[in-house]
Amino acid sequence: MVLVTCITMLAACQTTYAQKPIGMSPAAMQYFADWAAIPHAKAFAVSENGRAVGIVYCPDFGGCAGPSEATAISVCETNSKGVPCLIYGVDGKPVLDDPKLQAYLDTHKGDRSKLR
Repeated sequence: MVLVTCITMLAACQTTYAQKPIGMSPAAMQYFADWAAIPHAKAFAVSENGRAVGIVYCPDFGGCAGPSEATAISVCETNSKGVPCLIYGVDGKPVLDDPKLQAYLDTHKGDRSKLR
């Protein structure tokens, strides 16, 4: 009984990572590029329909603490008006191989000043 409760509690705290590429809108891909250009990028979430995002990054002058992935998902789901969101980037990098996003990143430079 205790083991089942512990496993259930751990599952509730886990963040959902994308398992396959999501067809992101051009605006979402540019947002990813801008987020990835930040030295302390923490978490990037995108809606399942590829239209909304949520990001977390640390300021240049200090570290940050807390559940960055859960926060990114929460912000994304607010922006998406309820469409489920998945973690798509951690520490400035995609969490999976997405050839379309990589091709975009290869040809479009991120501008971190857009996110400040």
